[in-house]
Amino acid sequence: MGKYLLAIDAGTGACRCVVFDYTGREISRSYREWSYTSPEGLEPLGKEFDPEHFWSVIRSLIREAMLNGGVSKEEIAGVSSTSQGQGAVFLDRDGKELYGGPNVDARGFMVQDIIDDVLGQELYEIAGHAPYLIFIPSRLLWFREYKPEVYARIAHVLSINDWIIYRLSGALATEPATASNSLLFDISKREWSKKVLEALDISYELLPDLRMAGEVAGEVKGTESGLKEGTPVIIGGPDIECGLLSCRVFNDGDAGTVLGTTAPVRIALSEPLIDREGRTWSSAHMVKDRWTIESNAQMAGMTYRWLRDMISGLDFETMDLLAEKERIGSNNTYAFLGSEIMNAKSMQTLRPGAFLFPSPTNPVNEPIGLGNLARATLESVAYAVRANLEQLVGISAKKVDEAHVCGGMTKSRVFLRILSDVLNLPLNVPKVVEASALGCAMCASVGVGAHNSIADASSSMTELERILPERPSEYEEHYRKWLSLYVNLLNMR
Repeated sequence: MGKYLLAIDAGTGACRCVVFDYTGREISRSYREWSYTSPEGLEPLGKEFDPEHFWSVIRSLIREAMLNGGVSKEEIAGVSSTSQGQGAVFLDRDGKELYGGPNVDARGFMVQDIIDDVLGQELYEIAGHAPYLIFIPSRLLWFREYKPEVYARIAHVLSINDWIIYRLSGALATEPATASNSLLFDISKREWSKKVLEALDISYELLPDLRMAGEVAGEVKGTESGLKEGTPVIIGGPDIECGLLSCRVFNDGDAGTVLGTTAPVRIALSEPLIDREGRTWSSAHMVKDRWTIESNAQMAGMTYRWLRDMISGLDFETMDLLAEKERIGSNNTYAFLGSEIMNAKSMQTLRPGAFLFPSPTNPVNEPIGLGNLARATLESVAYAVRANLEQLVGISAKKVDEAHVCGGMTKSRVFLRILSDVLNLPLNVPKVVEASALGCAMCASVGVGAHNSIADASSSMTELERILPERPSEYEEHYRKWLSLYVNLLNMR
């Protein structure tokens, strides 16, 4: 058996390939950004990608990651994949790609009323997700309504991570957490929903076989991927769930968030739970007999990136240094740049963006500088994470004593300090930054027999740093002020 595991992480803005050993230590990685196009007549809602181009990027990154680590293809024991949750690829009967769409393809806006008319609230109670515009049924119905000649050729519907498994091995398989993002899956029964499929007249034959994360789907076929033919190909899962595995969120009541472009906040549960008010999302976990409930804080790292690109022109490290010098509360500066409190019933509401601060021309006020804007942006993400976590606690009645956090924003030490203080909770942070890729590698480790289960791999392959709150009381008033302003800003639309 080889010494290493290869994780393919097909994210929203970029793809990564990362090589790990069996202890979870990163050996090497490769990275490349990618983008999407809007088909004519679907701007700006519709988004697509060229699957052949994406596959070419993935093949190149596989080779690059191995080269960067001095790893031969014979040393790769197994490969797995993870990807953006709502992305999808449609294939014809010959396995040729007809459509590739990211999680931001919202063409379903044009047909989601059809789904609502047929199933209404019952769909949310079965599938645990709403609104319907970005999910697979809406995309299928769009093709049925507007491209019937293409719809007639669709033979297989896959998530992006399952499509990568297919391109490597030829296997058509998925697992419950990935299937939960399809809106065709009964999350409570952990099976495809016959009721939803029949109501929407979608054939069961379009769907991949249901397996479990960590199972071997097949073997690498051919040599075009750069991997050795016959290398085990193991089922992975969505990027959020894989990220949570890397910070050990799988026991009942565990709370965690993946702090990347967005900030999905989740609590793991030992039984399924649907919010009676329809505000949140519910899914099956990658771990057997576990579920999650999610309240998504929406834009997180994206807000800090926007500040960097549009206003500061500085790098993130310099922005962090400026933010660290400012007082808690950023001199009463509050940011509203896309971090939100999830309500699935009103996710299509467009909220205004704003910085609110004391008048800079009033001589009694302290001047506002870039450091205030930077810190206020980080604080706004922390406030939104807290508000969403409090919403989940209210729904689930779970007592949360600590938070598990991972993702790109955890590279910011000042942000981790802010978040721990705002939450007034200890933070458990994986020392490996590529958290989703690590969770994917955990699946591969199970598939090659290095670990007995996903939970076992999660416990064994990650090292956590613990950060304790230091000045939480100083944030209470500022958090309450941010909440009040958040609600009142809707009147400015």
